[in-house]
Amino acid sequence: MKHKMNEDTLKVRDEPDGLDFFYGHRSQAMKMIEFIQSVAPIKYVQSKELVTQDSVNMTYDYKYSFSVEMSPICKDDIVCIPPKVIAFFGGANPLLICTKITANVHLLDPLTLKTYELNATQYWRYGFMPLISAAAMVEYTVMDLELVGPEHGRYALADVDVQKSEELGSGETYTIRTHLGRVLQPGDSVVGYDMSSAAFNENDLIGMKNKELPYAILIRKHYPDRKKKKRSWKLKNIEMEQEDDGGFKPTKKEQMEEDKKAEDYERFLQELEEDKEMRQQIDLFRDPTYDPEAAMDEVDDEAPPEVGLEELLDTLNLDDGEEV
Repeated sequence: MKHKMNEDTLKVRDEPDGLDFFYGHRSQAMKMIEFIQSVAPIKYVQSKELVTQDSVNMTYDYKYSFSVEMSPICKDDIVCIPPKVIAFFGGANPLLICTKITANVHLLDPLTLKTYELNATQYWRYGFMPLISAAAMVEYTVMDLELVGPEHGRYALADVDVQKSEELGSGETYTIRTHLGRVLQPGDSVVGYDMSSAAFNENDLIGMKNKELPYAILIRKHYPDRKKKKRSWKLKNIEMEQEDDGGFKPTKKEQMEEDKKAEDYERFLQELEEDKEMRQQIDLFRDPTYDPEAAMDEVDDEAPPEVGLEELLDTLNLDDGEEV
């Protein structure tokens, strides 16, 4: 929406396996695909169906369909790259963290701070999947931290003593090497993946070559006491068609899916607050109902990062007066 790629979209339909976008002309659909290619690793196939034909005038109308598949790897996922990718990177460690998804897949080795990239063509050539994703993260508490040397950009190598937060005071302490030396302090909470108890398919670990899995891989600082409070900003959303439920009460499964969507959306908003680079790709608007004085009462020394007012755009209004 920031790039006005939604202007030619007739409608968007929410489907179980993704989103369907509808356009009046094939060129408009191709324009959308080209845009998605510029921001994410994708591949697509095209098909066409004859709708009408005029044999006298030799004219034909076709309906074109494009099936677009995006890389399943997301920010904060762990990947175990296969041997061919290890060789392509010149001998990288197999376990890497996805730090960002653009037109390329950006990967980081948390043990050396080396960074790697795969463009869309390279990624789909190898086609590996995430080993473990954000839903499996667990919370740890930092007991002690020691910087151990190399620094690169916003990262610094450190050995961190951690305990699982749910076992704090009674659980075992483990020392983890991590890239988060600049952001963590003793007493902080951090989320990561418990690699020691996770169950993996043997084929998913083909790149490990009998190497031992680490106890855990830490991903980012966590704010466990984060309160859901009124934000000074809001997002503009595309209205999507939903399947008519006939007025029936949602089933337990459907309600769980809706709750999961709400949790994912809240996590997305939190990521926007924590990642300034990510915010540059999205328009954030001032919320006219926000009360700065009331927000002052909620100040917390350990509060997570917030969006600065200078980053917000004025609230838009449609011609009919509807607020966006």
